[in-house]
Amino acid sequence: MDATDLDVITEEALRLGSSCDLHYFDALTGPQRGMYLRLSTVYRAFLNKYVAFMGVGKYDLALAKSPVAVEPVPSQARDFYQRYANCQLRYYHVANNTYIERLTPDELQFLRDRAQEQNYSLDLDSLHFTEDTYRRVILEVAGGQGAAGADSGEDATGAGEPDELPRDALVIGCRVAMGQGREAVQQLLECNALLRDVLSERLAAPTAVEIR
Repeated sequence: MDATDLDVITEEALRLGSSCDLHYFDALTGPQRGMYLRLSTVYRAFLNKYVAFMGVGKYDLALAKSPVAVEPVPSQARDFYQRYANCQLRYYHVANNTYIERLTPDELQFLRDRAQEQNYSLDLDSLHFTEDTYRRVILEVAGGQGAAGADSGEDATGAGEPDELPRDALVIGCRVAMGQGREAVQQLLECNALLRDVLSERLAAPTAVEIR
């Protein structure tokens, strides 16, 4: 996605998605809120591009080219996490909340610089930045707002996922259209299981892949 096409998170979307610490956000001034939304958008773009690079992109392409038709969720039905991924993935996206207030001043400055430059590409600097920070940024603290991926139940395929996830798990959401056929469901389950294992090994961190 080109820099000029970055879809910036709105305050309304942030509140509806409950995707950050709203107590922290509400304590910010108006200009500070605007910057928080901008930098959160940039961070989510880096994180989604990072997981695409680490293997998600390969499996997203495999689903798109599968002889068994797997329909992605319509664009108008995308949830907060998919809409603001700002990445060219069709099915997958990071479904964690992000807490950029945990970044150091130098790390926040890196995001400000990239926002100012409108440079959202995953180069070596942004790759290492994301790799070094994402576990801290996605960590769900006890008593805080739950991870997006922790809420499962029945989905578009009729298959649920376990309710309990480690608080530092990287959650990859997989959104598909309702009413997938049996072969498409099987394809999804197999693809997601392989993707989970690949990411867990490459990242050396707990990873979940949810059909949502």
